[in-house]
Amino acid sequence: MGATLFASLLIGGATMVRAQQPSTSAQLPVSIGDIRISHFSAFRTNLRQLRNFVVSGKNIVVATTDPNRPLRFYLIVNGVVGHAIGPKGSEVEVELEGPIQFRVVRKEGQEQRTLEGTAGHARYNEQTQQLLLSAGVTAKLLDPSRLEGPATIQVDSAVVATDKSGRIQLSGRANADSLTFVPKMAAPKGGAAPRHRLGPVQVSAFTRADVDLPRAVQLSGAPVQVAFEDVVTKAKGLLSADLLEAYFAQNRLAEIRGQGEVHFHGTEPDTQNRLMVLDGRADRAHYEAASSEVSLENVVGTLQIPQKLQGPASIQAARLVAHLGRTTSYLFYGEAGRDSLTFSPKPSALPVTQGQQARPISLGTVEVNGFQQGEFVPGKRFQVEGKALVLQTSEPDTGFESRIESEKIEGTLSPTNEVVQMATQGEVQCRFSRPYHPPNTASNPPQPGDGKEIVEAKAASLVYTNTAQTSEVVLQGPAQITAQSPALAGPVRYLGVRGDTISWNLRNDDLVMNSPNSTARLEAVVPSPTSPKQKKAQGKRP
Repeated sequence: MGATLFASLLIGGATMVRAQQPSTSAQLPVSIGDIRISHFSAFRTNLRQLRNFVVSGKNIVVATTDPNRPLRFYLIVNGVVGHAIGPKGSEVEVELEGPIQFRVVRKEGQEQRTLEGTAGHARYNEQTQQLLLSAGVTAKLLDPSRLEGPATIQVDSAVVATDKSGRIQLSGRANADSLTFVPKMAAPKGGAAPRHRLGPVQVSAFTRADVDLPRAVQLSGAPVQVAFEDVVTKAKGLLSADLLEAYFAQNRLAEIRGQGEVHFHGTEPDTQNRLMVLDGRADRAHYEAASSEVSLENVVGTLQIPQKLQGPASIQAARLVAHLGRTTSYLFYGEAGRDSLTFSPKPSALPVTQGQQARPISLGTVEVNGFQQGEFVPGKRFQVEGKALVLQTSEPDTGFESRIESEKIEGTLSPTNEVVQMATQGEVQCRFSRPYHPPNTASNPPQPGDGKEIVEAKAASLVYTNTAQTSEVVLQGPAQITAQSPALAGPVRYLGVRGDTISWNLRNDDLVMNSPNSTARLEAVVPSPTSPKQKKAQGKRP
């Protein structure tokens, strides 16, 4: 064992006696195990304990000896304390005193990845093939195949595997660590302009990071925070999670995953540079780079669109998928307890002219429950479906309320998210109610004692149209309808078969029945002029 180490000290013609004398010569490197030490002023050891050695000097160079190994390192240090390890004394462990400058290069085929920077202390163990950098590490990681420019790293310590894996393990203190990089993104097919492209990704508050390029980067903490921006759409995101993972495929970022207690905050400007804001928490998050798709599982959150909603929309879903782009769309999937969507459209700014409404009737707050899946494109459309699907609206100013149950409901939205058209597919059950307004009291609001007008129906389908020209509900037979009003002596009943339709104008209460084969039936009891209900309906006259 002693002979092995002693022979290694003769490399370059340097004898033991000569090595003990101070020297600044660069022509007398000493090779020990798989490292070479040069540019030292003194090398000290003991003939009886050749396993231990001390190297002193200023700007000592410690480097790997084999030019063909896949990973090589080059360090400039101010002191080296080492000893031989292993059964034959042919392997070494060295403590490197700082401040330290390091450069680690890994070559794999035509690719080269470089980690360079500074640290306060280092240790190299040939047996474990690990280089430990500690006492504050500031570094740059250059990987031209996968990163746009260098990634910047600031951590407490880093462990670099010098074997074939080349993995890097970063350890932080959660309040002082950071990792910033710009991933390379896959180019669109056919040379088209990119719809999205990530700019700088800033990661902080992690306590551990495993960098396994070219495959993945894994970060953990309590929790890890990542901030990113899309330089094309100008969307920005802030995500925190207990565990974050980034995966690469074909040298391009493929996906980012987050799990644990996930919190998210995302903003995106519309075509007029007004911000939409998505906030909330989830159990898991997934970003798909190729499609610019964000998927969140077990979501409780809000969506704010100030120019289109009166307040934040409330979302509870088993899964929410946002397709980012010039027009962001939201897909949502529900299950029991996570199947609720509530939003309040901002009323249209169109004026009222000539005593007639030149704008859609406001439905107020729209609440959807019991969906299994759906889509929401702000200012354009929505679609929901589910076996227990219920859509309800409530307008506090007018007191108008509605409830629609069907397995599928599709709607068209105005630019301010007012429902301008809504249709069901499949059988529908519905209920409409509003405060009763007695005749000749147009200038006075309805009073609680006036009662309500209620319409309940079951039909093959429903179409609701709400525009400046018309606001009506059309029911397709087979249909059964019951209407009640304080102005009537009893309920009005309608029965229609397949092919029959009935439409109800919500503005003037006109009913239009269409029965091509004269199969529809309408039953109503009109109160006599002297009945109490009729007197109440007419109001007091002078």
